[in-house]
Amino acid sequence: MRNRCFVCLAGLAQSYYALDREATTALRAAGFRLNKVLQHSGRRDDAEKLAKAHGGTADASPSRRRPPLPLSSNGGGMIANRQFWVARAPPAPCDATPHIDGIIEMRIFLAGVGCVGKTTVGAKLADLLECRFFDLDVEIEHFFGTPIERLQDRYLTPHSFRLAASQALRQVLSREDSDNCVIALPPSGLMGGYWKVVNSTPDATIVVLTDAPENILKRITFYDTDSRPIQRTLTDREKSHYLREIRSDITYFGRSFKRAHVSVDITNCSSSEASSKVKDTLMVMLNRAKDRSQAGIAHWRSNNDVCE
Repeated sequence: MRNRCFVCLAGLAQSYYALDREATTALRAAGFRLNKVLQHSGRRDDAEKLAKAHGGTADASPSRRRPPLPLSSNGGGMIANRQFWVARAPPAPCDATPHIDGIIEMRIFLAGVGCVGKTTVGAKLADLLECRFFDLDVEIEHFFGTPIERLQDRYLTPHSFRLAASQALRQVLSREDSDNCVIALPPSGLMGGYWKVVNSTPDATIVVLTDAPENILKRITFYDTDSRPIQRTLTDREKSHYLREIRSDITYFGRSFKRAHVSVDITNCSSSEASSKVKDTLMVMLNRAKDRSQAGIAHWRSNNDVCE
């Protein structure tokens, strides 16, 4: 019985689409417009809604309408092609042409493994760009009022910790002075909850800092559970151990670092040289973006016949 119902419904649908196709052909042959059809059928409001939804008016002139297109081959008839009968918005005026501002807001996220130099380089980079600098680890401790290590102990997995800690990143990005800023991310800054926030941030530029494992080992710093630095002198055996750990981190986090826009190698660079190198890289990216935008504007103008 159910199969028979389905067969009947399918037959009714085919008959409806066949009648709809014939009606559509007749209307096009007579030269009627969709809003007139709706008006005669007492649905003038629907005609206006359809026209406004596509940026025009129900009484737009024929020169601003899309030409009728052939019926689709999917059997959809008028239903599949109604969108082509609705009024089109007029060309944009000359004063509405897109433009490039002299100053482009940018939020720079510095990523990299631990002790690669994100905090030091990021602070100097912010000075060069004359913008604010945020160390996300410090902001997380301020947000929760708890040292990082003690905060991590509250969560069962690193993933759950990142989801919670990403609230601090959202809070930083909601500040008025964060429109132009440099933010130093933790090693997992492009993973989990952190990445969801970074990926949804407007004007975000992600830069990964890379360096040789041996150089990173020289900058390694230890902290206690209250985030206070500890002075330690490593033995040769400990150096070998931490060197393996650094290489392991480079491999592990390297997969997420591929999400960055650019990678800057700061091997054998001082902090000042590294920050200048990052700035030069950003300027090159910015100039390329401006060139692409200008080319897009020129293409848009030529296609829309916009006066100069």
